[in-house]
Amino acid sequence: MKKIALITSCILVLVIASSAGAFHHKGMKGQPGNKGRSDIIQSLNLSDEQVTKFKDIRTKNFEQTKEIRTEIFNKNAELDMLWNQINPDAQAIKNKMNEVRELEKQLSEMSVDFRLECRKILTPEQLNRCLAEGKGGFGMKKGPGMGFDKRHKSKGKDNKSQ
Repeated sequence: MKKIALITSCILVLVIASSAGAFHHKGMKGQPGNKGRSDIIQSLNLSDEQVTKFKDIRTKNFEQTKEIRTEIFNKNAELDMLWNQINPDAQAIKNKMNEVRELEKQLSEMSVDFRLECRKILTPEQLNRCLAEGKGGFGMKKGPGMGFDKRHKSKGKDNKSQ
């Protein structure tokens, strides 16, 4: 029985890994991800040289993080296999979770370097515009998530849709 579960899990991992590229960078409704980020970049009126530099930095970052992203994906698949055992080994699960966490920490640190490098390309005026928009780190704005305004309308309005 364990052999069947292991073989099934391995096949599942291979299918997921081979189809992962098909879903790369997709946002809601099949649109490219990071729409908010591209909106602010478009509003900055970047020069051709700045656009080229951003693309180069992004490509370099993508290549530098590729191995770690792949490792995270594989470790998460291994973690799923550990959880799918009839009698899961708690220590093995915790160890695998720690491995994933360490890789995610490395990826986060690389993200800081990438964002800081992107900021160096901007003029002071462009950087101020990013900061005013809450996009100084080229990430999402802080605050309530998507749909917050629909779920938490002001108290003076009719909230029948909740």
